[in-house]
Amino acid sequence: MSEQATTGRPWHLWVVAILMLLWNSIGCLDFFMTQTENVAYLESAGFTAEQMGFFTAYPFWADLLWGVAVFSPIAGVLCLLLKKRVAVEAYTLGLITYVAAMIRQYGFTDFRELFPETTYPVFSVIIFILALGQLLYARAMKSRGVLA
Repeated sequence: MSEQATTGRPWHLWVVAILMLLWNSIGCLDFFMTQTENVAYLESAGFTAEQMGFFTAYPFWADLLWGVAVFSPIAGVLCLLLKKRVAVEAYTLGLITYVAAMIRQYGFTDFRELFPETTYPVFSVIIFILALGQLLYARAMKSRGVLA
């Protein structure tokens, strides 16, 4: 049985793309809710007023990094589904901006004092691993000739 679907895409591309779309949508939702200062959403996440203020006081360039980091993978998923080679660049841009945003957050802010729970650094590593995995998957699809 051939690995290729009738559309010329491997069957797993659809599964991976749907999972990536769902996963990356969470980051986009968080970004949107923070940018619109949706207090109900932030309170439902358990943030205090001081913690909410941390996110809503980002400088423009930090918001821009964060926005690119969360929306680039969405573009990457769409490019995968459209079989476009630029998916690799979209995922690369998302990973680079995510790393830059985390360097800023953990290295140059009082994030660790405001959010002392160990879940945040662990979750940041998980996000990095998944972002890297998405990039590697796109590169594999490109090298197999699935993306044109």
